[in-house]
Parts: sequence; C-alpha cells; structure tokens
Amino acid sequence: MRSSCMFLQIMVILFITVTNIGAQTQPLTNKKLLRPFNNTISALFVFGDSTVDSGNNNYISTVIKCNFPPYGRDFLNHIPSGRFTNGRLVTDFAASYIGLKELVPPYLDPKLSLEELMTGVSFASAGSGFDPITAQLSGVIPLQKQLEYFKEYKRRLENAIVEERTKLLISKAAFLDLLAEGARLIGVVGVPPLGCLPVLITLNHHSPLQHRECIDSYSAVGKEYNWHLQNLLKIMRIHGTQLVYGDIYNSLNDMIQNPNHYGFDDVSSGCCGSGLFEAAIFCNPNSIVCNNASEYIFWDAVHPTQATYYNLFRSLRPIIDSVIKQ
Repeated sequence: MRSSCMFLQIMVILFITVTNIGAQTQPLTNKKLLRPFNNTISALFVFGDSTVDSGNNNYISTVIKCNFPPYGRDFLNHIPSGRFTNGRLVTDFAASYIGLKELVPPYLDPKLSLEELMTGVSFASAGSGFDPITAQLSGVIPLQKQLEYFKEYKRRLENAIVEERTKLLISKAAFLDLLAEGARLIGVVGVPPLGCLPVLITLNHHSPLQHRECIDSYSAVGKEYNWHLQNLLKIMRIHGTQLVYGDIYNSLNDMIQNPNHYGFDDVSSGCCGSGLFEAAIFCNPNSIVCNNASEYIFWDAVHPTQATYYNLFRSLRPIIDSVIKQ
C-alpha cells in the first residue's frame, strides 16, 4: 500500500480542445449535458494512481483491485466499477461538468467504442506512483507504461480518424511529461495533507484509537512537495505551452478542519470496516460499512468518498473554467 498512501501524488488531466474533429459526445447515461461557456473541449485524458483509476486494474494481474462490494455502493446501478471509492471520482465530475460524458472509462476496457475513446479515457492505475519500482512490486501500471498506452491510443486513433486529425487532437492536450507527444496544455494536481490519511494516523500515532489527529510531519512533506511542484511548473514553461496547477491541499484541509460546513461527521477514519487501516482487498463484502458514506471524508483508510471527491472538484472548478474558457 506504499504508493496508495501517497494519495493523489500523480493526477494529470488532459483537456482536449478540438473543433470539427468529427465525433459527437455520447454520454454514458444518454443524458444531454450542458457545456459551460460553450466550450469546445472534445476529450479528457487522465494519468495517475488509485484516486483517478476508473478500473484499469480490473484488466491486469494484481491484487490491488476493488471490483467488488462494498466499493461502488453509491455508483451507477451500485456497480463496483474498479474505482477506489463508493461512487464517482473527481475526473468523472470534471467530464460531466465540461459536457463530455458522465464517466471517464478505463482505457483497458476492451468494450470501449471509438466514440468513447475519442471523448477521453483514464490511463491511471491504482498503486502506481512516480517510482517505477513501487508499481513493479505490486504488479500495476507505472507512469511510464501509462505513457506507452497513450502512444498506443494515438496509433489506434490514427487508424480510425487519419493521422492529421489525431495530431490536431493531441496538439491541444493537457498532460505532464508528454510534451514530446505534442501536448501544449498541461494540468497537474498537487497532493493533499498526507498526514490526515486514516491509515497514516493509525500507523504513526502513539494512541490512534483515542486521539486520531493528523500527523503534521507527513502533511508538511506534502506541503513542501506542492511548493516544489509549482516552482518546477514555472521553470518548465516554454513558448506555446500552458501549465496549470490545481491545489487540493487547502480544500481537503478545510474539510477536515471545518467538517460541519461540508456535512461531514467523521474526518479521521474510513466508512469501510474499522476505518483505521482497510483498503483494497481488506475492504470487502465481509466488511462492516457505515450507513451514510456522505458523512465521511474517507471511504476506506486511504481513499476519499464520492462526497469528498465532489467537494475537491468544486474547489478545482475555477481552474477548469480558466481552461475551458480559452
């Protein structure tokens, strides 16, 4: 669970802005979605870890899976889709808000249609991280392999919609470490107060059952990481490239410090099981689950609930608006 504890350590969102690309958006629920600011975003691609994996780990050989109850309890048709939460992710809310579709599907789903591929997918893999050794030990998809899948994705689209249209689509993409692939709009989300993850409180507090408080030293590491990340993004700016940073540290910290404002009752333990250490296979059909997950900030001992993800999306919406207005 090493990399899973590094919650949102890599969350990269690709906003694709293309006109006349030749494919119409088909929301999974067939509900017509509004497009704020009449935006022309045509696709959204995602790279990262368990916080943005919409089910890729379902299709690889790894124990880091969650395609079983109680995961997905509040998802569409109560299906455990492979998302490490009770419902939708930040990226799902973003895709719906932009007007693309209700859900961002996993790239490895063999049933994806061309329309689904063209409007965006997630390449993320739960348990992944910056260090490829972490992914190797748990048998998940490292960031480097996610990039290879993206290259494969481009070849698939070139065969379907010809090379020039694919180049046009990619040239307006937003993602990290893929400038060589044609990206010109890059969106990166920082890390939250890591010391507030229930599993870290359990493992690092002298009396975690009586006094479940955030571990300040761990949160300080996340804060410093975010500072360095923002400085790095400034250095990386080149002509014709826009880098966008999304802060979730302060928004999640505010939920923890002011839970009543958001409707939360529990800020330091997960809804599943004891809420102290369970995640993935340790949160399973035999686990006791809270009655109302929306009263909890965390679904398991590592990952937020759908309610928390929605609040994080709301905090990121000004950044999203700044992108889609262009």
